[in-house]
Amino acid sequence: MTSQNAGIAAPPPAKPVPKWQRWLTIFVGIVVMITGAVRVANYFVTKDNLPACDSRRAKDTLSDAFKEKKLNPTSYSEIKTISSSNDLVECEATLPAGDQGTLDVQYKFVRSDAGQQIQYTIGAKPQ
Repeated sequence: MTSQNAGIAAPPPAKPVPKWQRWLTIFVGIVVMITGAVRVANYFVTKDNLPACDSRRAKDTLSDAFKEKKLNPTSYSEIKTISSSNDLVECEATLPAGDQGTLDVQYKFVRSDAGQQIQYTIGAKPQ
């Protein structure tokens, strides 16, 4: 009887991975997992937070209010935060409105049991 494996050489043993490379891979994996967890947490947390005065969400909400009133500000140049807490964000803005002059807007985002609301007052200064 002859052995079938007699002429076949065994494959060379795999090179061991250097210890520093294993630690680097573990470190990068942990950083990626933490970054992903923070992004997921921020997504859920910011949905419940009130928007900042100069945030995209606040500007979009104001734009909707301006369209209702048939006002057309040309930009958001001066926006100030008056006060900010978990349940109330108060803001002031002065917005150029082209030939309509300037719009002075006081607005606040309020959290209540019914959800989030915006309350605003718009005053116009002619040019």
